Amino acid sequence: MLIPQIYICNLTQFEYKLPKTEEAQLHEVSKAEELPSDEIALILTERPQDLTELDLYGKPRYFVYFGQEKELPGREVIVIDSLTEYPDEKQKKAFLKRWIRIIVRDYLASLYQSLLQTLIDSSPDMMWVKDREDRYVILNNAYCDIVGKKTKDCLNKRHPELWDDVTWVEYESEDYPLRKSEKAVMESGKTMEFQEPVKTGGTLKQFTTYRSPLYDGFGKLLGTCGIGHDVSNIDNMGKELDIFLSAFPYPVFFCDGKYEIMRMNSGAERLFRGMKQLTNYKVWKDFFLKKESNSMMNDASVHVLQEGANKYYYSVAERDIKDSFGNVVGYFCMLRDVSYQRMYEELMFRAANIDPLTEAYNRRYFYELLDKHTQRPVTLLYMDLDNFKKVNDQYGHNKGDEILIETVRAIKQQFPGQQVVRLGGDEFALVISEFQEEAALKPRLDTISKKIESLADPSVQLGVSIGYGATPSLTNVEEFINYCDDRMYEVKNQRHAAR
Repeated sequence: MLIPQIYICNLTQFEYKLPKTEEAQLHEVSKAEELPSDEIALILTERPQDLTELDLYGKPRYFVYFGQEKELPGREVIVIDSLTEYPDEKQKKAFLKRWIRIIVRDYLASLYQSLLQTLIDSSPDMMWVKDREDRYVILNNAYCDIVGKKTKDCLNKRHPELWDDVTWVEYESEDYPLRKSEKAVMESGKTMEFQEPVKTGGTLKQFTTYRSPLYDGFGKLLGTCGIGHDVSNIDNMGKELDIFLSAFPYPVFFCDGKYEIMRMNSGAERLFRGMKQLTNYKVWKDFFLKKESNSMMNDASVHVLQEGANKYYYSVAERDIKDSFGNVVGYFCMLRDVSYQRMYEELMFRAANIDPLTEAYNRRYFYELLDKHTQRPVTLLYMDLDNFKKVNDQYGHNKGDEILIETVRAIKQQFPGQQVVRLGGDEFALVISEFQEEAALKPRLDTISKKIESLADPSVQLGVSIGYGATPSLTNVEEFINYCDDRMYEVKNQRHAAR
């Protein structure tokens, strides 16, 4: 127990001996000026003006006035009419002890009130005390924050005045759940647990509440007190959530509704190392994780984390966390390392869909590519090298392979980001994922033709015939390919006749 220090200053002719007491530590001073400014003082005086002048100290002061004045300046004091009222030492000691008890009582009442308010304000859960008329007489800060009101606006109010989930008519019914739970607690005389949905600020919340009856020192029922734990708030998920997180072999984050990280497991902490000031998952993800740009595999969930020269691939799963009423209160985010899987998939994809010589797509993937453009605009350029056989015959297959590689490179340079296909031998195709007029493409196609012609001796007359086709909405893939193939042969025949 904290024992009060009481300083007694006797400015009268009232003589006494300092009583012994365990309720306080007593000290005597002879002058008011000697009173500590931060301790409790009991001042005995005969001068009415002391009641105001000695108030300059500004700390707890208790005055006992001995005198005949009835009109005293605005202060509640005990008035003793005459020093002879307490003639013997026993009465004097009892008088002084009574005043010490008054001071100790006030001190402890103030102390306990301060301790109680400080204690309950330290809790993130709602805490309250109600009287028997269901009025709130004590509330903590968490309670006031949840209902969105100041403490002074909540005291001595009833439930409908603080919460917007009930009308007065509903509240005054004996069947209203809150009234029934309060009654059950007072009748049982013991602590009870309840699951209670409430609405505040237009938002439904779910609380686990613990209510207990409250008695005074004589056993009289004063009302109830309670604790409300907001189970719709992800930040209130405790040890169970930590155990759950630690079981995951992947980086896992639990975030609130604004993606502020509330909890993460050790795998996530490793990703966050060196970034102690960063607390928002979305900010971290947008800055450090880049969407997979590999056009070979279209998986929107895969992101790349670059660490120096190394790349790590993560499959990102993000799910809403909803409360009992369907409101999104947070997010569960998990990152699964798929780097080895990605590497294996890429190898398999390349083996199945990439021409190993030119690094262009192969015929197999060509048909899948056009199938993806069904009912969408597409432009197709069908290409076939002219006199390529002469290159192989005169210069050998190594030279021929070099020309095939350079042909693909020339097409990619003019059409970056588009899909180049080697259909087989010296046949190629370019798939453009939009409708384009032939005239708009001609300058780039002429550049490709000149580049290919320069790859062999002019006597070989190496060249390329290009068949153009475009549609605003692809309907039949085979017919479209045949059309472009026919156009290519028309160009080839025209070029052959012109020589």
